[in-house]
Amino acid sequence: MAKVVVQPVDLMDMIKYVAREQGYKISNANGTGSKFDLYINRHHGVAFRVLQATEYIQIHQWEDNTNEYGRAVYSIRSHSDAIQFCNILIASASIRAKRK
Repeated sequence: MAKVVVQPVDLMDMIKYVAREQGYKISNANGTGSKFDLYINRHHGVAFRVLQATEYIQIHQWEDNTNEYGRAVYSIRSHSDAIQFCNILIASASIRAKRK
């Protein structure tokens, strides 16, 4: 039986891929891949800023009361962390209020 070798993937790319698949829009916040925003639409509070400023990825959530991104609410340090955040993206997209 052949041994299966799984290659690690770039965590930022994985988050973008899942976000696109779930219908999130992605805006490049700084012109590089190290900072981008994820949102469903401009009228819904599900929005995140994804930032890789250090060896780990920070996730900031949109704060409606201040109209800006707040402090980091998640720290992504491993593939398992990234998968858990992707689960949040999936759940947020599927159970959100369908406002028009």
